[in-house]
Amino acid sequence: MSTCSIGAASRPARSVASYRSGALTGARNYGTDAVQATAADLLRAAVTRIETNPALAFMPIRMTTHDEIVCEVDEARAGEAKEILRREMLTLPDWAAGLPLASDECACGWYTKAKAALHGGTP
Repeated sequence: MSTCSIGAASRPARSVASYRSGALTGARNYGTDAVQATAADLLRAAVTRIETNPALAFMPIRMTTHDEIVCEVDEARAGEAKEILRREMLTLPDWAAGLPLASDECACGWYTKAKAALHGGTP
């Protein structure tokens, strides 16, 4: 049996806010903090849904980063795991209804940032 890493990274779509604009030079950028806190809440909710669903035991979470979930799965189920991760990463709680999100998924024989793997580059 051969396994691979499945990674999914989500983020609020860029149209939500220009949170990297640097408009608050010399001051704390509270817009960035709010976006990061929201993304962290959404990630924790996705992790909880995956870890508590017995049907998803075939894709154990091996690690998370600030915006990414990495699972280890059998290569034969990599496509299925990518679809599940995408669905879970884009599932919004009631309080975030309408928030535009984006998600990048990839399957690799080793860990890499999902976005970089999809675009053939390095993180």
